[in-house]
Amino acid sequence: MENLYQSKYQQIDFDSSTGIMQNTWVSDSAFMTADEYKSNLEKLVNLIQKHKATKQLINALDFEFTIDIELQQWTDENVNKKNRDAGIEKVAFVIAEEIFSQMSIEQTMEAAEGSGMEVRYFTTPEDAKKWLLE
Repeated sequence: MENLYQSKYQQIDFDSSTGIMQNTWVSDSAFMTADEYKSNLEKLVNLIQKHKATKQLINALDFEFTIDIELQQWTDENVNKKNRDAGIEKVAFVIAEEIFSQMSIEQTMEAAEGSGMEVRYFTTPEDAKKWLLE
């Protein structure tokens, strides 16, 4: 894995041998603003496009930002659709323990399911990566 980006809220890594783009959120994400959320995801979308990733591993174990309805819609239009169009075929979430964040993540991806991307949820990064490599 090559580290491509680091902010105070997430780290983005890419494994060119597997095509997996991994973003790992940190607990400071609880303090993000909506604009910071958007800019972090825009960076991710740009890196997926640039590196032609085909799989995405989202480690949200420490993700503590609650995605409201407006941001869920923004995410579907500006992240999920662009990632699918860029070639992402499979998305694996490692789910956060915090129930509200978990629910908002799942709701954000509901619209993406059935849109050409397979989406699955896991409790460990190892299980998520195993599925991505199937």
